[in-house]
Formats: sequence, C-alpha cells, structure tokens
Amino acid sequence: MVSYSSFAALRRNETSCTARCSDNSAICRLLTVVAIEDVQWADEATLDLPSYLSRRIQYVHVLLLVTYRDDGIMANNPLRLTLGAFASQRATRRLSLPSLSAAGVATLAQGTGIDPTELHRLTAGNPFFVSEVLEAGNDALPPSIRDAVLARARTLGTPARDALEVAALIGSRMQSELLVSLVHNPLVVDELISHGLLIKDGDDLRFRHEIARVAIEAAVPPYRKAAIHTKIIDALLSAGCNDDARLAFHAEGAGNAELVLAHAPRAGRRAAALSARREAAAQYERALRFLPETDLRARAELLDNLAQQLDFVDRREDLVETCSAAVALWHELGDSTHEADSLLRLAGNLWWLCRGADSSQAANALLKLVRPLGPTRQLAKAYNTLAHHHLSRGRYEEGLELTRQAREISERLGLGDVISDSLCNEAYVVYATGGDWTPLVRAALETALSGGHEYQVGAVFVDMYWRYCGDLRHEEGEQIYNQAMAYHDVHDIGTFTNCLLGERVGVLEKLGRWDECMSITHTMLEERSISPSNRMQPLCCQAKVMARRGHDGYWPRLDEAMHLAIGLDEPEWLSFVGLARVEAYWLEGRLDAARSELNQTLLRESLTRLSDLGAEAAARLVRQKMRAWASAPFPPVRVPQHGRIREA
Repeated sequence: MVSYSSFAALRRNETSCTARCSDNSAICRLLTVVAIEDVQWADEATLDLPSYLSRRIQYVHVLLLVTYRDDGIMANNPLRLTLGAFASQRATRRLSLPSLSAAGVATLAQGTGIDPTELHRLTAGNPFFVSEVLEAGNDALPPSIRDAVLARARTLGTPARDALEVAALIGSRMQSELLVSLVHNPLVVDELISHGLLIKDGDDLRFRHEIARVAIEAAVPPYRKAAIHTKIIDALLSAGCNDDARLAFHAEGAGNAELVLAHAPRAGRRAAALSARREAAAQYERALRFLPETDLRARAELLDNLAQQLDFVDRREDLVETCSAAVALWHELGDSTHEADSLLRLAGNLWWLCRGADSSQAANALLKLVRPLGPTRQLAKAYNTLAHHHLSRGRYEEGLELTRQAREISERLGLGDVISDSLCNEAYVVYATGGDWTPLVRAALETALSGGHEYQVGAVFVDMYWRYCGDLRHEEGEQIYNQAMAYHDVHDIGTFTNCLLGERVGVLEKLGRWDECMSITHTMLEERSISPSNRMQPLCCQAKVMARRGHDGYWPRLDEAMHLAIGLDEPEWLSFVGLARVEAYWLEGRLDAARSELNQTLLRESLTRLSDLGAEAAARLVRQKMRAWASAPFPPVRVPQHGRIREA
C-alpha cells in the first residue's frame, strides 16, 4: 500500500530500483505489490508516477494495483489521459467491480432487523453505503454517508449545487426536460452527470444511489425546500401532469393545503384500486394532515378510507386510533350507518390486538346501533361478528343462529363478502364437530374471488391452510399455502400473510422441521411488524423448539404468549399456549408445575363453555382430565436436537 505522501520517495528511488531489478544478474525473486487507491482525486503531477511505472512494469517483478471510482470522472479529468496510456500497455488488465447484488445485501443484512430489499434500493449495492447503514444498525441516514455525499457535492460549482438540490426534491427519477426547465442551464445538468451524481436512464435522469438523494434532500434548509417544491409543482401543472401522487407530494412540500386536498385523496383511491395498500394509506394520511378540523364529514370519510387500508397491512395500533376517531365523528354527525361501519372495523381490530373483552363490547354496541336500521348490510355484518365471538368460545348453537340470520340478509341484498364470512363461520362448526368442511370453505373462497372481495379471500386462504394441515392433509395444504402467498403478495395483504406464516411455523414445528420453523419465527418476531394475535403462534413454536433443544430464554416468549391469550380470552388459544407451557415445564422435569399449568388450562377452557356444557358437565370434564394427567409419569426428558420426534 502506497500513500500519496510516499509518492515523492518512490519517484526518487524508482530509477535505481528499476535498474537493479532489470539487471539479469540480480533478478528479483520476490513479487512487490504497489497499491494506489482513489486516483480519481489525483492531480497531474501525482499521476506521473503510475504513468511512468506502467511503461516499465513488464521488466520487473512488480504488481501495480490502481483503483478509482468510474462514476465520478469528469470529461476533463487528467485521469482519463492516464487510463488511455494504461490501455496501450500489453501488461495492463482492467477489472470492473460490480455492486453488491440483492442477494448479497440480504446476506449481509441477516439478523440486523433492516429490510434488505429497501437497503438494496437505497444503496444500489454500493459496498460503502451498505456497510455504513448496517453498522449504524437502523434505517436512519448514517452521518458518515451524509458527510461523504455532501463532501462530494461541494466539489460542484454553485449553480450545479443548486441544481442538485432541485433534482433531489424532484425525486429519485426525473424527466431531463423538467430539470433543465427548472435550472435554466443544460450545462449545469451535464456537470451533475459528469460527476456521477446523476445518470442517464433512457430519456430520463436518476440518482445513482437513492441514499445520496436522501442525504442531499435532508441538507436543504426548510425555507428553501418550500420554494423549490413550489417551482416544481408549478412546472408540472404547466406541463399538464395528471399524476395525483406526484402532485400531492410536491404540494405537501410546498405547504399548499388546497392542492394537497385536491390530489392526495384521488391518489389514495387510485392506489387502493391497484392494491397498493401502503401507498394508499400514506396518501390518506397526507390529506388528513391538511384537512381542517372543522370539516367533520370529510375528515370522517378520510379516516374510514385510511382504516380500510391499515386493516390490510396489519397496522393495528394506528388502526384503533383511526377507527375510534371515525366512530366519534360519525356519532357527532348523527350518521348511524357510517358509525356502524367504523364500529364494525373497530370491533374486529380490537380482536387482532388481543383485547377480547373490548372487542365483544364493541360488537354488542354495534348490534344495538344497527338493529333499528332493519335488515341492512351493517346488521348482517354485526351478526357475523358476534357469531365469530360465540363460535370461538364453543357456543356453537348461538353462533350458528346469528350466522344464519346474517346469511339470510346478505343473500337477499347480494352481499358477497358477508356470504363468504357466513360460510366460513358454518365451516368452523363443521370442522370442530368432525364433519366435511371443504365444500363450505371452497364455496366461501369462490364467492369472495368472484366478487373481488380481497380481504375475505385472504381470510379464507388462511382458514383452508389451517384446516388441511389440521387434518394432516399436508399436500393439499402446501398447494393452498403457495396459492395464498402469491395472492397476498399481489394484493398487498400483510395481515393475512402474517396469519399464514403463523400457521406455517405451527406446521413446521409439528413436522420436526425445526430449523425452518425457527427461521420464520425469527423473521416474524424480530423483523416484521405484526399484530399481537399474530404473535402468539410464532412465540409458542419458537419457545417449544428452544426448550426441546435445551436452549435458554424460552420462558419470556411463553409468558408474552400467555398474556396475549388471556387478553384474547378464547379457549382455543388459551389451550394452545397453556399446553406449550406444560411441555416446557415437563422438559425441565418440573412435574408439579406442569400439572398445575395443565389444570389451569383445562379450568379456563371449561369455564368459557359453561353455557353449552352446563356447570356440572364442565366440572366433570375438568376432573376427568386432571385425573388422567395426574397419573401420567412425566419423564424429565429433553427432546433431542434436529427434530428426532419419534425417538423423543
């Protein structure tokens, strides 16, 4: 390695060194490696050394390594002459180093919690940018990258720096005509291209690295940002731009509330129609930031639109706040129909948050609100919602009666989404009682697909996968899993993607495919934002595998899962988590604790089913199961590693 401070010494000694090494009687037997880095910054005098050495390299045992960045060499840079001289030498070899691939970035980002796809998009695989972001350990712009980008921008002239700020605020990609029209000087744009900050992409221009654009944008003072955004939106409107999302973005940057409210809601509706849920939510949130508090109806409508998109992408905490605000506004306006719609979504969202009592309370309030409205869509949905609460607690007769009422109203009104939900409710009972559930669920899926009810399609796919695997029909389950994941990806249904992955880890745990199970649970619990109800299964499965392998740290997972299950207050989940805890105690050889946990699990289950079984029958069932488990030997054995279930 040779630093630039050593160049003078090298130049003084190079003649004698070359003479000694070229003397046939004193041939150097050892290879000398000289590395000169970042020669794109070198001046003409410094470039004389590699130029001189390149003409004599063939006579000595020397490897000369010269590195430079090919994305920042201007047309008049003296390095271009040096590179031309290198190319004429037979001993010269040029190697281009590609950027890191998406797969390479994903490998480097493993275990960091940083989205590798987003990291690759921001950095375009630039190794320096990737390593700096990973070292920072979060999604914020690392100071090292900011300083490097801004230092490079300072080499530009003042007009070019101003143009770079305009380009950064336009976005990652821009029409060259738009940028030229805003800076009024094509030569300035050429300077940005020659410095490698912008690159040509067909007829357009774009930043070579998105993270560099972010650094430039962040450095623009707020008062200048507003002025630049105003210039940009004026130019776009003059050119006849009809891209609502783009116009809304620049209108917000300019602080123009009128234009934001004109374009953001339209952009949100278009994004929702294209199943771009996150984009739709962002547009509705943008509009709400600029809508006056006094416009109650417009605000309530926007909140409802936002809530619908948040429901798809599993943003539960934001959703409960949005739904609650919408319910309050519709109540203030005296609009019972819209209030019922918002209350319905609120009840469902409280379930996802494992707030079972609050969810039931909201569902009962919903029914009280909509009954006076008669046989409406809202009443049918209220019946289905309450039916789900009854069925999940084993109260099948009550649940089926409500489901039949919902089905009758929905068939009369042609409500395909409600019919699909009703069919799933009926299939729940058939499955629980050992019947053939497949015709009902297939009909539910067909109804949802034919009506374009994406949310219902996602829910039915999860039900099908769970039931096929529960019946040990894993081949059919695998087919449904692949179909479902493809559908959820195309339609951006993060909620049911998380549900499906939760069911997946349960299947993998039972099949002894523990490495796959642990990989998915790690991704879900550490790297994804998922609702509390979607956390219970991966928490339990991860804890069980850890306990079986003799690893520490599984009790906090089991404690969190039990806290969530108690909040949800459904027998199925209480039993699932309770039995996972029983197994953990058993594997530790703590037999009394295992029996105590089992007794609590059975007691919770029986108490929730008193209305169906009757108090005496429920108590008798608990006593029978307790006696059976009390006589079990509970050998304190750890299940061997690598999923050797049969041996265990």
